[in-house]
Amino acid sequence: MRLQSSLRMCTSYQKNKSKNLEISTFKHSEDGVHVFVLMHGLDGSYVDMIPLMNEITLVNSNTGFILPRSVKREKSRGEIDKLGMEVAEEIRKSLDENFDDWEVERISFICHSLGGVIIREAITHLLDFSGLFF
Repeated sequence: MRLQSSLRMCTSYQKNKSKNLEISTFKHSEDGVHVFVLMHGLDGSYVDMIPLMNEITLVNSNTGFILPRSVKREKSRGEIDKLGMEVAEEIRKSLDENFDDWEVERISFICHSLGGVIIREAITHLLDFSGLFF
């Protein structure tokens, strides 16, 4: 039941946000937003990470999420350096378009399997945000 409601929530955000990203943000506080980048594994999709997103929001309402969509299903079998660069561009675009500089207090990466390797490559292209990595 919770997964179905999450899918509806993400679909509604998809209509309002960039085609290449799945973003959902929740209520902000004075402390700033903790942004979670959730990356799936081999042959996966951003949809695989929605249950985890739900669990995180149960514990902390002051969060934002980036679920990269540029690398999904069979495309996850591509060259890691290219996939990492695509994901880094997606993350950067999402942060620029959806959050003010002062809003983001920290960024965490939660990955499954090959998603961790892709994110490790993406991080090399995001070093200007490294002070926010948690």
